Amino acid sequence: MMRVLGWMLSSVRLVSAQFNYSNYVNPFIGSEGPIPGYAYGGGDVFVGAAVPFGVVKLGIDTWEDRIDIATLNGGYTPKGVVTGVSMMHESGTGGCPKYGVISQMPLTTASSPVNILNDTTYWQKRLGTDEASVGYFHTELENGVGITLSATKHAGIMRYDFPSGGERHVLIDVSHFLPDPPGGFCAQYYVNGSVTISDDRKSYTGYGTYAGGFNLGAPYTIYFCGEFDTAPTEARTFVGTNTTRITPVSPQPEFRDSSAISGPNGDRVGALFSWAPSNISTNGATVSSKVGISFISSEKACNFKDTEISDWNLQATAKDVQNEWNNDVFSKVQVDTGPDANQTHLILLYSSLYFMHLMPSDRTGENPLWESEEPSWDDFYCICT
Repeated sequence: MMRVLGWMLSSVRLVSAQFNYSNYVNPFIGSEGPIPGYAYGGGDVFVGAAVPFGVVKLGIDTWEDRIDIATLNGGYTPKGVVTGVSMMHESGTGGCPKYGVISQMPLTTASSPVNILNDTTYWQKRLGTDEASVGYFHTELENGVGITLSATKHAGIMRYDFPSGGERHVLIDVSHFLPDPPGGFCAQYYVNGSVTISDDRKSYTGYGTYAGGFNLGAPYTIYFCGEFDTAPTEARTFVGTNTTRITPVSPQPEFRDSSAISGPNGDRVGALFSWAPSNISTNGATVSSKVGISFISSEKACNFKDTEISDWNLQATAKDVQNEWNNDVFSKVQVDTGPDANQTHLILLYSSLYFMHLMPSDRTGENPLWESEEPSWDDFYCICT
């Protein structure tokens, strides 16, 4: 009898684990307020790719045209222009933005009038309708670049589909962060950083230090380790005066070879990777990248990148993330999903479970202040749906 009961319980667990509850999750709930196209008055939610309680919440950063109601807390806004793709975000906090750090931005030109120290010269409108599901995000930029994202706990994978035959660049801006449009008392600011390109030009490492934001936080440092699937034709680092977009005249970047560091003036630093134009219509114009982050070291960030995302199959990563959500979160709450079930209630239930498990962040083993085997959590700003 006990064997039969045990088999029945195992069968129930297997069926629940195999059922794709993530189909009922709508990641866009709360991303728009009462004014169509704007986040103001909405839920300040993160829209992008993440695992339950992940340190990485990979998504686009945007800027809205109405500064009086601009709401950039989660990075995503329904129709704001895209300024970058960054590794860390909050969800549901309200108030001042936090994070939007360790970024990339695909560019179809790096020539004038583009100035890589001024994102207003390269930011992009979006075309069509964004796509998002558990562990997956996709958008199309006005310049013809498609951005597809997925993420694990400490790493992310990005695919940039460039127009065939055109220029292909990826900008790494260590000084990038989510701005506070009104310039309030809890705005973020960049302190310093560094970036170094590997000898084969396919990889880069470094760190960025930032302060302020939602929690009025003291300076913190994020180490990063990035990699591209193919070596670029050219790769350069750069430094520039530490300014914001409200500066009347933007400084010009000073390009270096393989390494750049802020120095005593806290200069902005970054890197520009460029690939020769491709006339191949299938996959030839695609650039993929993986990035790992750590609060401890670049070496640990590289380990996260290599172990958590072991290949370049973005769809497989997204599927693994979906399975993790189903197994660890959604399958814990089982309700009737049959043909007579209320679909609206199912979407509200599993979407709420999804947003509840985006925060806080599980940073166990990532405390830079002391070593401990005890669990370590952060970003306890708003545990709500």
